[in-house]
Amino acid sequence: MTVPIKIELLENDINECSKHLDYLKKTSNLEKQLNEFINDNSLDDKALLDLDISNVHCVTTISQLEISIILKSLLHSKTEFEKKQILKNGILIMYESIKSIDKFNKVLKDYAEKNPNLQNKFKTYRTEIKEFKVNISFDRKIKNIRNNIAGHINTDFVEYSKFIDSIEIEKTMNTLIAYRFIINRLNDYLFKCMIL
Repeated sequence: MTVPIKIELLENDINECSKHLDYLKKTSNLEKQLNEFINDNSLDDKALLDLDISNVHCVTTISQLEISIILKSLLHSKTEFEKKQILKNGILIMYESIKSIDKFNKVLKDYAEKNPNLQNKFKTYRTEIKEFKVNISFDRKIKNIRNNIAGHINTDFVEYSKFIDSIEIEKTMNTLIAYRFIINRLNDYLFKCMIL
């Protein structure tokens, strides 16, 4: 099977995301301790660091890492069923990460409003993710796959089979690649938010 993305790029992405997650884990722990210290000692009513930005940054990095691992796994899969099983996990990661990131939209918008340079980047992201969700039938097809075979297992085998059969290998793979690029650009935005 040919995955339309270079394995070197995926391996590099996996290494970078792993290192970045380790960094985010350390800084998140430090941020939490600092914020608790500030709050406990009533030093300032404004937190020194924004845990929301750090948390959404972790969600996007985890998503990027896991999708890269899934795409790399497809290179070693032999059967159609195996590919569909790998892809259903990719659909689950994509679905859950979009839902998690959506919870931070207000915070991300607030950062964009503080800095004119960020406004266009956030607006571009919002437009891009909305179009992406419409194009993949996020609230219908993707949600149903997540609810019936990826996040849960439908006990009706006919229904389960219907959802497994609905996974189009090449189309789903390309969807995951497209989503990976969207969250990569969102990570760039988040880096800029952290600098603020």
